[in-house]
Amino acid sequence: MPNITQTKPVSDFMSIDACEHDIFQAEVYRKLREAEIQAGSTTKRYTHNEIMTRLQGIIDGK
Repeated sequence: MPNITQTKPVSDFMSIDACEHDIFQAEVYRKLREAEIQAGSTTKRYTHNEIMTRLQGIIDGK
């Protein structure tokens, strides 16, 4: 039988919202790292305007 005094207090557990935030943040950092690796494999670079124009075309169905 476990000793109750040795268990982790409830206040030390992460809330679901905090856990979901940590998972989301880890996913963003992972994707940014993937983008850095991919960018390192080419010398082609895009300007902000090139990206935004292309995205707007996709949204507008062009």
